[in-house]
Amino acid sequence: MIEPLGRSRALLGLTETVARHGVDSTALLARTGIDFNPASDPERWVPFRAILACYELAAHQTQTPDFGLELAQSRDFAFFGPLNLILKYAPDLETALREFQRFASVQVSGGYETSLERDGDTFVYKFFLNDSMRPISNQWVEESLLTTVKTSRMFLGADYKPKAVHFKHSAISSPKKYAHYFGVVPKFDSEIDGVAFLSTAFKVPNRAQDPDVLALVTSVLGAQAGWKREDLASNVRSLIRRSLPTGQFSVEIIADQLRSSKRTVQRQLAQMNLTYGGLLEETRRALSTELLEDGNLQLSSIAYHLGYREQSTFNQAFKRWYGVTPGEWRRQSRLKKRRP
Repeated sequence: MIEPLGRSRALLGLTETVARHGVDSTALLARTGIDFNPASDPERWVPFRAILACYELAAHQTQTPDFGLELAQSRDFAFFGPLNLILKYAPDLETALREFQRFASVQVSGGYETSLERDGDTFVYKFFLNDSMRPISNQWVEESLLTTVKTSRMFLGADYKPKAVHFKHSAISSPKKYAHYFGVVPKFDSEIDGVAFLSTAFKVPNRAQDPDVLALVTSVLGAQAGWKREDLASNVRSLIRRSLPTGQFSVEIIADQLRSSKRTVQRQLAQMNLTYGGLLEETRRALSTELLEDGNLQLSSIAYHLGYREQSTFNQAFKRWYGVTPGEWRRQSRLKKRRP
């Protein structure tokens, strides 16, 4: 089974919120397999399932059904890391949401997807989790949708109310609670998880917008996610990186996401003396050491995250790249860090 990952900074603010309710946050994190303080290493990759478990366990131990909503309301946007700068400098809400969608893999890889779809005078920002994770993600989904509404209020004012909020799950708090947070009572047992905005909300300019700073921010994020609008090779690398955990990363699938054909993509890469297979191997090679360094994931999980169905295949590829096995590389890396 492929294991989606998330940066531990997704848990920033959770420990403080738990502590306010008199619960030991260290013990709570440990129960989900997280043996460090996220604030001390916010860049570390952890299993996305563990993040979801933290949210659900926190709600249970604090006896707070609206824990996800309380967390979203109380914490600032620091848990977004560099994505936070998009909110400050994007020209409008639509641009902010689309850029978040473009660079989501910097924060969470393989855990969920979003889409921004127009339906008449309405835009709907939807969240998609796979079927195995959705039943254990009610608190995370509620936090994420309220954070989306908070994002809109940065552009539209603190009193802005979305047109509608949709949850796939049934209500777990009172209508009064939901109305307090969202400004509207959500629609439950819906077919989607998402927030609907009137299209007029996307036309309101951000008075703090700065296209030059935004370009710099997205350039830095692009270096992390491997994405540049103008560069086919970078776009292919980014899509491969995003698709590896799903197991669906053939050249045909990547070409379709680029709204192109397999033949066209291969021809254009050949003009740059590149091949799809070469970019795939390059991406896997770079990501393999990142995963080995940033977390305590089992080697089998890293193999699956890189799109390998067998750990032995990953081991063979890694030894071809670096001359040692993944386990040996990890041990050597830890020894180097311990040396004064």
